[in-house]
Amino acid sequence: MISPPHLVLLVLDSVRAANTTFHGYDRPTTPFLAQLAARHRVFRNAYAPGNWSVPSHTSMFTGLYSSEHGLSFDPRHADRQLAPEVAQLPTLLAAAGYTTHAFTQNVLVSRETGLLDAFGRQVDYWDGSWRPRYRRTLLNRAWNFWVDRVRRQPFPYQRGWSTRSGDTLADIRRTLTEATQPAFVFANLMDAHMPYTAPLSIVRRFVAGDPWQHSNRYRDIQPLEHNRLLLTVDPEDQRQKMALYDAAICHLDSCLRRFVGDLQRSGLLDRTVLIITADHGEMFGEHDNIVGHGPRLYQELIHVPLILVHPDLTTPAVVTRPVSLVDIPPTLLAAAGGRGR
Repeated sequence: MISPPHLVLLVLDSVRAANTTFHGYDRPTTPFLAQLAARHRVFRNAYAPGNWSVPSHTSMFTGLYSSEHGLSFDPRHADRQLAPEVAQLPTLLAAAGYTTHAFTQNVLVSRETGLLDAFGRQVDYWDGSWRPRYRRTLLNRAWNFWVDRVRRQPFPYQRGWSTRSGDTLADIRRTLTEATQPAFVFANLMDAHMPYTAPLSIVRRFVAGDPWQHSNRYRDIQPLEHNRLLLTVDPEDQRQKMALYDAAICHLDSCLRRFVGDLQRSGLLDRTVLIITADHGEMFGEHDNIVGHGPRLYQELIHVPLILVHPDLTTPAVVTRPVSLVDIPPTLLAAAGGRGR
């Protein structure tokens, strides 16, 4: 491997392992990622350190669990910021000569919340018209606002959530192509986050009849605490939502096929360590009719996909021992020639 390599961390927001083809799912949601996993290294039992975006991403940037970094799910901690002495992956890589780039479609993981402050470059793709003062107030108010909008707006409701994954990945490829020194690139891709958006051509593969018939029919929505929805829903509504979710994951898979193919054809893949994972999963009525993601730790929420493409690891492998996403920082630091924790 040419040293030091580029480092790319792609987070597929809300994608749970159970709905990916390479974890045995019976729908063809991730045919490309299944091929990639078969050629490289896949971790069958990878677990997210958080059940929503903020604590999980913070752990991926610091290598610390929520109990250590302090940005937990508890709404009483919504105004907390990372302690200045906490070492962050982008800072450590910048000190090692890397340029650092963050591409985000998630307002909760953006300059608005300060989670990307350690990156030298930050690119937001979410809709800027949805831009009140988020810092501090967002973490304990955003979900109630979101639920209110979902109930009032026709599907798909995308104000504030951009799913331009093709554009995002093209910008990442361009960044790597034009790089004159090693680059660390992080991206959050939001297609599989509610409201689960995908091109109609892909939606038709998973949803029979009118794709939007059940899209906005969740009834008796009661926001409980933070990011938790307890619903009374029709089983067909749940099946429809799951089908739309699967279509969104399939759309991500097709975008990733083009992205990795471009890197391979240009020779960049041979000089890049690539990690593809998710920050948390999603629920569709399992466990007392809870949907979405929130303050529970069920398998549906914390069991996530994890694929590692590493130029030095040329033999495919399936790793079955449990691993955590807190291991991402030491893994990337080691690949960059530094020391893990």
